[in-house]
Amino acid sequence: MHIPGHKGGLGAPSPLRDFLGKNAFRLDLTEIAPLDHLLTPKGIIKEALDLASEAFGADRTFFVINGTTGCILAMILASTGDGDEILISRASHRSAIGGLVLSGASPRYIESRFSWEFGFALPCTANQIKEKLDSFKGAKALFLTSPNYYGVTIDVSTIVSLCHERGVPVLVDEAHGAHFIFHEAFPPSSLEARADLIAQSAHKTLSSLTQSSLLHFNGGLVDLNRVQSALQIIQTTSPSYLLSASLDASRWQMVNFGKEEFSRAIELANFARKELNQIEGISCITQEQISQMGDFLLDPLKLTINFKNLGVSGREVERWLREEGVEVELSDPWNVLCMISIGDSPKSVERLIKAMKRALRKKWRKPEVVSEIHSMKIPGIPEQALTPREAFQAPHRLVPLKKAIGKISSEIVAPYPPGIPVLCPGEKIEKEIVHYLEKIIKLGLVVHGLEGEEEKWIRVVA
Repeated sequence: MHIPGHKGGLGAPSPLRDFLGKNAFRLDLTEIAPLDHLLTPKGIIKEALDLASEAFGADRTFFVINGTTGCILAMILASTGDGDEILISRASHRSAIGGLVLSGASPRYIESRFSWEFGFALPCTANQIKEKLDSFKGAKALFLTSPNYYGVTIDVSTIVSLCHERGVPVLVDEAHGAHFIFHEAFPPSSLEARADLIAQSAHKTLSSLTQSSLLHFNGGLVDLNRVQSALQIIQTTSPSYLLSASLDASRWQMVNFGKEEFSRAIELANFARKELNQIEGISCITQEQISQMGDFLLDPLKLTINFKNLGVSGREVERWLREEGVEVELSDPWNVLCMISIGDSPKSVERLIKAMKRALRKKWRKPEVVSEIHSMKIPGIPEQALTPREAFQAPHRLVPLKKAIGKISSEIVAPYPPGIPVLCPGEKIEKEIVHYLEKIIKLGLVVHGLEGEEEKWIRVVA
């Protein structure tokens, strides 16, 4: 006589029960003694976590059932406090800003270099991080993203060595790299580099259910008790056993069949990349091209297909491919991104290649905006007047963008491209930023963080 109210599916809406099947509801359980507790595991969940830490090579592993956003919030909350300095890549996921709001930490941003050749931001380098470590000797942590969405990774091992020499813990958003540890053809994982806290989206590149993620803990630079306390703050007290079970099952699959499955997926991805690069006018990015940009490695399962030489936008191609029955992972003005996984087959890869050929038979034009975008200079990081937490807690108001000069942003404002924030909460809105945003808007590009249709407004500290 306990919750959930559907009682194993007996009280569930019949259309949903018929669609999902009875077993989904039978796994949707609540925390009763024989089933253990996710936040304070002592029984079967602890056993599953121990098996996961062994499989991934971490000192401790935690299941997080509100996504990698939850992992990132917990990492920052556990390692920094009010007023602490944290070094953080400017192209970090917006959840990292949420972590700063929760912890009260003061960010010291590391500039992200935008590749006009590929049309996306590259990860920050070891040299950039060394400069920041030398400039901010009191930093309490470094927050990195590797790989980025496009599968480009950095030399995390060198960065971890630089930071650990100074007693600075390394937090890595490895959302798109949960599979790295299971095949030698992938770039090295941050787990192998012994980063202190590592967040992974098991549902992105492994096979668990959406919203299920992993947080790995290594070493002694971050207090394990603080990590556990942070997870208890950000996770629900009614965690999903269905999501937890999918994480455990995914771990089992990787341990027993991971190398074999990923060998097959890599072969499919290599075939797709070769075939796509034979289509006139398009380019599917290779490791050789990425190496020319710096000390980067490319996840072979990520297919970034670039159309700048055709003068057609990735968003147009995404729409054309959808009409051909193929969905891509993302599109931007230059590219579409496709991801090959263990769920793909020769049939699905052939369908992508044939759909691409059919889609590109459509007429295209050389957009005038391309040369204009290439000539634009992305503004530098503006003055930080308040911490993200102070900006979040302060009263806000909406003002027209053109009247916002000199005010303090309470939002993340990021144009696409390049997807790098030109404003983060607490930063002063400078004239060159407003002019840059006005030009971006005029060119018809997307800007996240602004409101309004005809006239654009921005939320500022009142």
